Amino acid sequence: MAAPPTDSPLPHPDRRAPPRAAAGVTALLLAGLLPSLAPSRATDDAAPPAAALAAPARNLVVIVIDTLRADRLSCYGYDKATTPRLDQLAARGLRFERAYSTAPWTLPSTASLLTGLQPEMHRGTHFFASLSPDCRLLAEQLAERGYESAAFVGNYFVQPLFGFARGFGSYDEGCMVDRGGINSDKISDAAIAWLDRRAASAPDGGDAAAAAPFLLYLHYFDPHYNYWEHEGFKFGGEDTERVFSGADIYALREQQKRFDDADRARLSALYDSEVAFTDHHVGRVLDHLTQRGHDDDTFVLVTADHGEALGEHGWIGHTIQLYEESIRIPLLLKGPGLAPAVLGPDPVQLDDVLEPLLRLAGGTAAGSFAAGAGARLDAGLRPDEALCCVDTVGIEQSDDVPAPKSATRFPWKLFVDVAADGSETYRLFKLDEPKGRKKKRLEDFPAQMRELLEARADDWAAQKKERERTQATLTRRRALVQGTWKLIVDLVSGERELYDLAADPHERQDLVDAQPERAAALAQRLAELCDVLAANALPDGPPLDPDAAAEHRKNIEKSGYAHK
Repeated sequence: MAAPPTDSPLPHPDRRAPPRAAAGVTALLLAGLLPSLAPSRATDDAAPPAAALAAPARNLVVIVIDTLRADRLSCYGYDKATTPRLDQLAARGLRFERAYSTAPWTLPSTASLLTGLQPEMHRGTHFFASLSPDCRLLAEQLAERGYESAAFVGNYFVQPLFGFARGFGSYDEGCMVDRGGINSDKISDAAIAWLDRRAASAPDGGDAAAAAPFLLYLHYFDPHYNYWEHEGFKFGGEDTERVFSGADIYALREQQKRFDDADRARLSALYDSEVAFTDHHVGRVLDHLTQRGHDDDTFVLVTADHGEALGEHGWIGHTIQLYEESIRIPLLLKGPGLAPAVLGPDPVQLDDVLEPLLRLAGGTAAGSFAAGAGARLDAGLRPDEALCCVDTVGIEQSDDVPAPKSATRFPWKLFVDVAADGSETYRLFKLDEPKGRKKKRLEDFPAQMRELLEARADDWAAQKKERERTQATLTRRRALVQGTWKLIVDLVSGERELYDLAADPHERQDLVDAQPERAAALAQRLAELCDVLAANALPDGPPLDPDAAAEHRKNIEKSGYAHK
């Protein structure tokens, strides 16, 4: 396979070229953008040792803003001033014009960022899947080079339960919130306090960098639903009957078909407020890095784990769709020696980022991610291609929905006892009676019995409907971006969608019937790539502890993921 062109915005050693070519592309990137860090040779198979680099190791600050779609940043062309601080960062460094997540939800996409692997490789592909023990995270590789590290995270899907804490000196989950929570201020507070403690422990006790370089990972939960309007960050419109600050995501989805223009405008404004609020608090960390003298020794990467649908394609939220609003994300990188530039048009993805970060930090690549594989995965993707996926991610339920064993319509409660032969007997209680007098004879209250049995039947029907709804959204979809074309394939139903992103960036005109040959060729290409990934998949991660898994189930239900 031919090496990628040398003007590719980021090297893709794990996906687009054999190791020899990948090392050369990385060297050319560094030579072009970072003369002081350029390795002495461009074509060696091995990455240059740290001693071969002219500059010392650099600090890394990796900022993930949950649920941030690229087209809502001012620096990506949005006509509202939602992100003045990120715009400043973009103006001082690199802005990648076409950046994609590897999945439309947090666990697999964040794992791709921190491992450099597609989800099929690292195995964090569903709600209860931990990362493969054979993948090596950014923090693990930097720890081997003497880095101090800390993480402050606010999403239940990046907790240590899944393996994300591996390699970190400290991993703080104290800012976790459910779908009604807000944590951008708290995460910035914690990050600033950590930087201050670190500076205080430096050899000179002052603002100069300590001897050991550091990795700081921040995962902000806002602007994830529910969407809140924040004081000082208002973008127009007033709350409506259906769309208001803090409205529950389930209620929004239920009522979306009845939205009018005012509802849609208010939903957009609420999301913008969340984006601007988070931008402000990220800016506080950026300011503190400057105050601590880290502009000349620190690379700052800002990105998102995925985007967010705000009514497009019949959906509000994320997780199950692969349209642009769900997977097109910002990617910004600022640091010493990086000349401001906008890079494109070829796409980059979250799994492309780890290798350049390691090199820009001043160290060597850590070698194979898969034990015995010899070289990092080469999935054969071309420079103009990106691959995104979503596997079955819902909270799975049995096909058999048993009838409820009780029904309550206060103050009455009916208990149902089911015998081995399936026959039922009933016990009736009046809950507001004194103890010892609650149980009642069935024949004395026929109207209440009838009401409770009808209520039980209604509850059972609702449970069946909810199971059907949940099962209907369990899915396996893949999207292949090739140049300006995009194919989405549902691997369960076999349905395909084809879009020309140049002519139709909002994916409103499905061309799968108009261009069957192109759709078939892209489908064949997608199948080949998926086969390569499947053949090179790492071992599954260990099963979650049952008690921890039960607690996680409660957390993700509170976060709004129960019915995906």
